[in-house]
Amino acid sequence: MSKKMLIILVIGLMAGAIIGGGGFFYLKGKGSDSEKGKAAEGTEGSAEKASAGKNRINFPLENFIVNLADPGGKRYLSTRIVLELNDKGVVSSLEKKVPEMRDRILMILPTKTFKEIQSVEGKNALRSTLITELNGVFQGGHITNIFFQEFVVQ
Repeated sequence: MSKKMLIILVIGLMAGAIIGGGGFFYLKGKGSDSEKGKAAEGTEGSAEKASAGKNRINFPLENFIVNLADPGGKRYLSTRIVLELNDKGVVSSLEKKVPEMRDRILMILPTKTFKEIQSVEGKNALRSTLITELNGVFQGGHITNIFFQEFVVQ
């Protein structure tokens, strides 16, 4: 094979690689129509969630430290809880109910054992119990979620 043929072959391979790479990145960036539809649905869903959560507000409570119901009484729980409310308008009435809410929480937490709250399922069950109990304070159900900002068992 002559040098001229070798140069033409190398140039042809390089041009093919450049064209192929450019086409790949063009098509990859473009995406398919179904992917675009899914992306559009995702942005619509997130917009709906944002508008539904527009009136929601977080209400932090002071730290709780309680002994757990384990035999021997050597374990304790330290936790910080934030309440998610579905309406900003209930904050003023909620502030008046803080002592009653803390009392209800302090009646529930010490009844739990380490084994009951060590797993994610146990924490979720505790969360559900607290939401149900605290919504009883309002008689209308204004607490939509509870966030554990700190959850330390020793």
